Amino acid sequence: MRPSPFAFARMFSLTAALLWVASARAAEPAAAEPIAAELLPASTVFYLEIEHPKDLLALVLDHPLRQRLEQSPDYQKALDDPKFKEFRAVVAAVEQRSGVPWRKALEATTGGGLAVAFDADTQGLVVLARAEDPKAADAVRDALLGLAREDAVTKGNPDPVGTEQYRGLTAYKVGDALVGNLGSWVVFCSKPDLAQALADTFLDHPNLKQSKFLAADEEFLSAREGAKAGGTKSTAWAFVRLAPLRAHAGPNPLFDKNTKSEDGVFELIFGALIGPLRNAPYATASLALDKAHLKLSLSSPNDPKWVEAGRKFLFPPPGETGGGAVKPLRPKGTILSVSTYRDLAGWWAAAPDLLNEGAAAKMAQADSGLSNFLGGKTFGGDVLGAIQPQINLVVASQDFKAAGVPEPTIKLPAFAAMFRLKEKQAATAQLRKHLRLAFQSVVTLTNLDGAAKGRPMLSVTTEKRGNTDILSASYDAEMMEAPEPAAPRAEKGDKANPDERGVKPKPQQDLHFNFSPAVVISRDHLILCSTRQLAEELADLAEKEGPVEKAEKVPQNTLIEVSAAPLAAVLRANREQLVAKNVLEKGQARDAAEKEVELLTRLVDAVRGAKLSLTPTDKTMTLELEITTQSAK
Repeated sequence: MRPSPFAFARMFSLTAALLWVASARAAEPAAAEPIAAELLPASTVFYLEIEHPKDLLALVLDHPLRQRLEQSPDYQKALDDPKFKEFRAVVAAVEQRSGVPWRKALEATTGGGLAVAFDADTQGLVVLARAEDPKAADAVRDALLGLAREDAVTKGNPDPVGTEQYRGLTAYKVGDALVGNLGSWVVFCSKPDLAQALADTFLDHPNLKQSKFLAADEEFLSAREGAKAGGTKSTAWAFVRLAPLRAHAGPNPLFDKNTKSEDGVFELIFGALIGPLRNAPYATASLALDKAHLKLSLSSPNDPKWVEAGRKFLFPPPGETGGGAVKPLRPKGTILSVSTYRDLAGWWAAAPDLLNEGAAAKMAQADSGLSNFLGGKTFGGDVLGAIQPQINLVVASQDFKAAGVPEPTIKLPAFAAMFRLKEKQAATAQLRKHLRLAFQSVVTLTNLDGAAKGRPMLSVTTEKRGNTDILSASYDAEMMEAPEPAAPRAEKGDKANPDERGVKPKPQQDLHFNFSPAVVISRDHLILCSTRQLAEELADLAEKEGPVEKAEKVPQNTLIEVSAAPLAAVLRANREQLVAKNVLEKGQARDAAEKEVELLTRLVDAVRGAKLSLTPTDKTMTLELEITTQSAK
């Protein structure tokens, strides 16, 4: 099948973007040949460089996870897409004509280094690469040009490829885009003016003022120094100026201080990033990648003065070191843990300043409604005002046998929110009284709803552990009947309807067995838990930790950690329900559904863990994602 013009155009553009080699090639790079950042103008607003593209390509294509991903239904579906098939047909045609496999073509073209940039003055995109194997790159180029010209002749169209001469240099031209060589650099430019500027810089480099180069720009140099100070060698590194983004953002609350937010939760979670986004001159991104780790870091300059008065709740007061968070408590089977610094009372009080009228009114209405559960106490002032800014959230797998409850059909993990209490408020009996009242009110409302829906009733129990009270609500043991066993599965290859294949989900009335809500109240802590078992474990851990002054501090403002092994265990525990869901919702045969669930579990098994952190200092703000796979020793 002959590739369509549309498929060929995509391939031609992609190859241009990957920098195939043009006609005028220097025999050897000059001794003083400029680096990529010295070729680019100072008006560059975005710059990305990959020092060793060949190594990155090998890592991605040869990584053990790739084989697992290729087995996924979504990947197989993408392979069947008609447009992708056209693209593959073009690749096959180029491989046949050039005698160069596509992977070798990429390595030959970009193996010596790759840079991508966008220039504000010309609104042009430029890609630069050093070819590792010029002969192979030339063969790929000739194959592409030959296909393009043959297709044009067949369709009765003019030759789509032209040539341009400029100061002794020759380049190919496709539309406005130009592809040519500057010494050992292969250059693709989307705008002729930008291409000429790069050519002039290359030819006149020794005589030009350094102020014209991106490499000499003060902001770029500062970003480079910050990257070197980090000490981690980057697989890829990027630089972007933020002022142009702010100029084109319009009335966006992320960039415009005169525009108020519509979402208070968004402010609570992401408000710490608004100061740098509104004031920092630039931001950088670095990627460090190997077979065992992925580390992505986003960083920008930072100044505590950039924190507006209404957002002081996001950071500790001046003079305190670190980001304000404390080391998270990790009970057995922890899947997710979050530790963060957020002054909830300050956030609640700042709603009129940060939010638009509608969002602020909703928070005021919520405060009024919640006071009904607190004996007239205000939620924002009395309850949140008693809480320290150090907050922990945790999600952990459950052991139903140890908890003494029937195992439900769908097995959900337990979760909890842990708050540290201010000493003055925590010492008062009034606070405990109102928290107990609130808990009992919630249980009462739950029972009223459960009675209407045929669920068993919750009964409240109280346990005293020294100075710690544990209030919990559990279902009456006499009413907690174990779920019926699953129907027998059909033989392999059975084509009957799902109800006859033994994959119909069991009734979901036992979902509530996942919950036995509990509250832990001590002198130093308030912990809200979905199960009594987790409440008891966290109560013991909190007792060992003591007040916030004794808790171990971390440099991060927010620290999120994920453990993959317990998550994989939860997937396995719910395997039958996941398979049944796929059969019923996607119409899959049972074997196909089992393979998809097994693949998901194996992908999770391949990861050891992940960590996301936000770390502020007086000079920088850094958001970092790190993923570790099982191949790490």
